Amino acid sequence: MPQGRNLFGQLTVFQNLELGGITMGMKTTRERIPEVLELFPRLRERLHSQASTLSGGEQKQLEIGRALLLRPRVLLIDEPSIGLPPQVVRGVFDLLQTLVSQGMTVLHKPAAELLQDPHVERLFLGGPAVVEQALA
Repeated sequence: MPQGRNLFGQLTVFQNLELGGITMGMKTTRERIPEVLELFPRLRERLHSQASTLSGGEQKQLEIGRALLLRPRVLLIDEPSIGLPPQVVRGVFDLLQTLVSQGMTVLHKPAAELLQDPHVERLFLGGPAVVEQALA
């Protein structure tokens, strides 16, 4: 998930969720949306609201929820607390901790720092560590 807001403000929460799973096909996406709404009851309440009317915390939930539709094993999230008030930040980090406790790997650091980590480069970007290992 990139830093900042990456929502379609004129679309509803439901429509934003649909777009998050578009690569899986609409049938699978619509089957998975209730799973996301279980994690984010506030999004269920605002399902037919325009994304632009959501609070910062609700928008962050929608961004994370959209990513979770794909059932990733690893979630790379760039600065999840940017632009959020302290009380909302706690909720976002509690959510990320819940995902970790459910077995998901969550990495949240500035993108530049992640790109400099040789393990991340090797595992996710096929960087030089792969070449060095192949030659060893």
